Amino acid sequence: MNVKATLASIVLASSISVSGCSDSEKTGVNPVTHSDSESIYQSPQVAFAEWMAANDITYFGSPDWCQPCQMFEYDLTPQGFAVLEENGNFVKCSTYYGEGLSQACADAGVKAVPSFSAPWLNGLMEGYPGLETLARNLGYPGSPIGDDPHNYNGGL
Repeated sequence: MNVKATLASIVLASSISVSGCSDSEKTGVNPVTHSDSESIYQSPQVAFAEWMAANDITYFGSPDWCQPCQMFEYDLTPQGFAVLEENGNFVKCSTYYGEGLSQACADAGVKAVPSFSAPWLNGLMEGYPGLETLARNLGYPGSPIGDDPHNYNGGL
């Protein structure tokens, strides 16, 4: 059997099984289901974290004891913070109770946590002024708490 005939058979077989009546058509139940962790909606915080990762912005923090670091991670949401961790854009600066500074943070010139670095910044941006202000200061084209970053309306 040649490739065209095989593809035609697969397409025909899949169209027959899809066009047949199923239990979901009888009951009105959508046959496509998503678990609670899956969503077609991406939160604005995750979009902001992905933008940070894509633009090589690094977050230096000590969430074990630093309240502003904890607030940043809370505001960014666990899913947004996970994006930074997975992409290597989070550097932990000290152990619990601030016992010393990690070598990676010392090498980056971190003097206070939280700090943020970006290729276009002259040095580090220190402190956490809130998620919207941080986003604006970094040049994010939207709001990390609600606006679509692709449809920036000019104001936060």
